[in-house]
Amino acid sequence: MKQATRRLLKMRPGATVIPKVEYRPHPHSKANFCYDNAMAEQDRSKNRMVSGWVVGDYRKDLDSTAVMFHFWNISDTGEHYDTTPGVAGDSIQQYEFVDDSDVYFKSFEYSMEALDGEVHFPPALKIRSHSVNMCVGEPEIGAPTKDHFRWIDLQEGPIKIENMLKIRQTCMGAL
Repeated sequence: MKQATRRLLKMRPGATVIPKVEYRPHPHSKANFCYDNAMAEQDRSKNRMVSGWVVGDYRKDLDSTAVMFHFWNISDTGEHYDTTPGVAGDSIQQYEFVDDSDVYFKSFEYSMEALDGEVHFPPALKIRSHSVNMCVGEPEIGAPTKDHFRWIDLQEGPIKIENMLKIRQTCMGAL
C-alpha cells in the first residue's frame, strides 16, 4: 500500500482500500465524468455505484501524490470495476482505489442544505512529504490547467467531507 493511501485512511477512518478494480471502459463513457459514467453503468447493469478516492503515484519532482474523488461500480458478485477512461487503465500511473461512501452521501447532503442544490464533490488533494494540500479553485473541464488551480494547506488528521466542502466554499468566495 502506498504511503499516501495510508495517510488518506487516517484522514478518512471509515474508508477502505479495494485491492483490485478491473478496468472495463465503456464506449459511451467520457474521461473526467466518473459520476456520470458510474451512474450510467448502474442504470445499464444494475451494478451499484461506489464512491471513494483514487490515489496516484508519488511524483518526486513535485513532492506530491494526487488524490481525487472518484466513482466506479461493483457487481453483485463483489467485483469492483471502473468504466471511466484513463483511470484504472492509465499506463502512466497505477492508482489505488479507496472506498469511502461518505464522498457521495455527505457531498449530496451538504450541497442540498448549504449550497445551490447542485451536488459539489470533494476537492482533489495533494499528499506531500510533510503536508496535505487541498484544491480550492479548479478550472472548467477542458480549460488550460497549469496556472488555474489554487491550493491551501490542510491540517492532516480526520476530516469530514462537509468540512472540506465548507473550506473550499469559503476560499472560493474569497478569490
